[in-house]
Amino acid sequence: MSAFTKKAIRETFLTLLRKKPVSRITIREIVEECGINRNTFYYHYQDLPQLIEEIITDETERVINQCNNISSIEECVEVVVNELMRNKIPILHLHQSSVSSRIFYEQYLRKVCVHFTESFLKITLSETEISEVDRNTLTHFYQCTCFGYLIEWLDGGMKTDVLADFHRLCELKQNISLEDLHKTYGKKSDT
Repeated sequence: MSAFTKKAIRETFLTLLRKKPVSRITIREIVEECGINRNTFYYHYQDLPQLIEEIITDETERVINQCNNISSIEECVEVVVNELMRNKIPILHLHQSSVSSRIFYEQYLRKVCVHFTESFLKITLSETEISEVDRNTLTHFYQCTCFGYLIEWLDGGMKTDVLADFHRLCELKQNISLEDLHKTYGKKSDT
């Protein structure tokens, strides 16, 4: 019965989150929708932030466990974007919530980006002689790139085609060097 009640609380919260921001969801509303009393809610969760943390943690682990063989940085971003789009309204409501909820949510988004980029680089660099320092530098670069793109996209309300932008960035980055840029775009004049 306890697992059933926790599931009902979580599903009710997510249903409400699809309709309105976190700041407008109350424990009273959750318990009324579930048909339970407040003590039952507090038996399972200390407060609303703990409920949110558990949901985000579980969803993060689910996504990570589903995708262990990422073969490109584009695939990393694609997996995350598809998951975010699958839950667009609740994600935007979380992203636009209070500072503490948003920081917590962003930590888990970063965790997903870290996992996917490490998985990608593990596969990509498996046959490459690369120092640990250089591997860590590349990992950090890709994590920051993925995370930055996603946060900017979320800040903009998930309205742009972030995948098309990111695919184009990857195309540009493949052989990018100052010399290649000069050949492709011409050298900037000094005037």
